[in-house]
Amino acid sequence: MLSTTTLVYTKLGEPSLLIVKGQTATELSTTTDITPRLERLQTQIKADTQNGHLWFELGNEYMSRGEFKNAALVYHYAERLSESPSADVFAAQATAKYYANGQRFDQSVERWLNDAISIQPDNAAANMLLASEYFLSAQYALAIRHWTIILDANHPDTDRAAVIASINQAKRMIK
Repeated sequence: MLSTTTLVYTKLGEPSLLIVKGQTATELSTTTDITPRLERLQTQIKADTQNGHLWFELGNEYMSRGEFKNAALVYHYAERLSESPSADVFAAQATAKYYANGQRFDQSVERWLNDAISIQPDNAAANMLLASEYFLSAQYALAIRHWTIILDANHPDTDRAAVIASINQAKRMIK
């Protein structure tokens, strides 16, 4: 619908200490082959470990590959490297953790979504995740409310037809 847009580390700024089952974050890749984009991002991060934007992009790459735990880890690192993280960083963290948790909310997912919405109430990724969760839990009016926020914001990467179809499906479920 929209292009989407923690494990443990001991010292910020040293990805060699960012350990997940014996691998550094720049070496994470357990489910699929390394693509040129992934390899490029890993190389860039090795050269500039303090670049939060690169860590965020690496998280996006992991999300596109379905590697949600890896994505959650590197989004967390992107947050830590930012003086004031954007709503997109918090929404991405929440989304990655949500899928890593088997599509379940926990306190960290809720906190990151609240942070994203407080920074940018019309954040598309945060509202999409909330709408999806409300729909799955049969809270259709709340799902419609969040999808409407997305439509009203006119984000350029919004698949408006898909969002409208979701709203219409939720309306049918209310009846």
